[in-house]
Amino acid sequence: MTAIDGSTADTEPGWFHHVFHHGLVAAVVASLVGVLHFVGYLGWLDATILRLLGTSTAASSGTVPANLPHVLLIGPGLYETAFRQTSPLDRAQLAQLVETILKARPALLAIDLDLSPSSDGPDAGQTALFEALSKAAAAGTKVVFTLPFRVVNPSLRAAKFKWLKELCAVPGVDVASADLVTHSGTVLMFDDQSPSVGVVAHRALTKGSDGGHGLCGQLVQAGGEWADLLLAPAFLESFRYSVGFGSSLKNFNAGFFSHAHELRHELTSVGALPSNASGMPLNLQGQTVFLGSGFNPSDKFELPLATASGVADGVEVHAAIQSSLRSPVPEVNGAAAFLIDIIVGIAAASFFDLVWGIQRRQHHRWRQHGNLVNYLGTHGLWAVNLVLLLLAVLGLVVVARKLFIPGNLWINPGPIVIGVYIKFMLARRDPSHDNGIANSRAATMWIERSAVILIVAAGVATVVLHH
Repeated sequence: MTAIDGSTADTEPGWFHHVFHHGLVAAVVASLVGVLHFVGYLGWLDATILRLLGTSTAASSGTVPANLPHVLLIGPGLYETAFRQTSPLDRAQLAQLVETILKARPALLAIDLDLSPSSDGPDAGQTALFEALSKAAAAGTKVVFTLPFRVVNPSLRAAKFKWLKELCAVPGVDVASADLVTHSGTVLMFDDQSPSVGVVAHRALTKGSDGGHGLCGQLVQAGGEWADLLLAPAFLESFRYSVGFGSSLKNFNAGFFSHAHELRHELTSVGALPSNASGMPLNLQGQTVFLGSGFNPSDKFELPLATASGVADGVEVHAAIQSSLRSPVPEVNGAAAFLIDIIVGIAAASFFDLVWGIQRRQHHRWRQHGNLVNYLGTHGLWAVNLVLLLLAVLGLVVVARKLFIPGNLWINPGPIVIGVYIKFMLARRDPSHDNGIANSRAATMWIERSAVILIVAAGVATVVLHH
């Protein structure tokens, strides 16, 4: 028990009791946070922590690996001149641009633009665009394009759906979704089972066509009801992700972003490719190429791994997904992460037990003697302990910023921050306040123990199922 001056009698529990207690609390916190993180309820925490980390990928000046995709952007300049700031983009100009890119004979061209008809009538530019894509696929360049935007007009929707089925029937052509998984406007991870542009592009390069199992394969056989499901404004939001795909979030590989400034090329003409960093014509033969918008503010995403502004165009994110699938980062071992959380929790609880013990003893001296020095010491130590918490959180964030994310370890300090905070709040409780209430709690002790067992069991099950 604790004396009035804060000293302890010989009935004070030993070190094993403290370690066991702290370990049990740490296991409960790690399990609870792990389950919430696994089911996706802590995405906001990931986004917040990674915003605090800031841009974590430094630009590299080394040789660009040959397997990284190139990103071609229709920037504000070309959008103002060739496309006259109109949307949908002029199909004749777009067809010429696609033909210019395809003349370089890339291995794959993924287009993160709506290429579908903008009217239900004849359009020479639309026909030229369709022919350019068909010829490229026949010549050996794999083509990935995105699902059209949703529309209200039934006849236009029918025209878009007809065009979609016809293009999907061309061998070597695949369709994808432009949607990305975001949390609070930030792209943290990607779903490698979704039909997004980067995922479909990777499958086209490694496994060939979708073999009739993806969107294109099913669209060719689909009836008219799919037009409403895919293209009507009021459709089931998850439908595009429910056609033969599951859900498995993966981490980005930082390697793509370290070379992003060399892989990102802004187009200045529909009739010529831009030059590389050496001033030579850009060589795209045999390369993976992504074409998309660099002028649309609504198609920009916050991305912690992005260099410079920390914001990337949607097509860059899709290219990063394809690159990350080609060179995946090592999976963080769930059991090891769980154990690390418990060790950090025990260390945090022990540390804050110590510093709060000092503050409590100072508080007892103030209550006993009541002078100004003890008053200032009591409240000053409280403030010091709060500063120590902030430093602990900042330390974890800095370690993640400097070590985890750039090293492709991608250990999010968010759950550990939660654990440290809970240990902080528990440690500031004065154990002497428990005297006299132990008997009243005895009747409910079995409920608490059952809850602890269930939470820890759920955490362990989450680790096992996730791997």
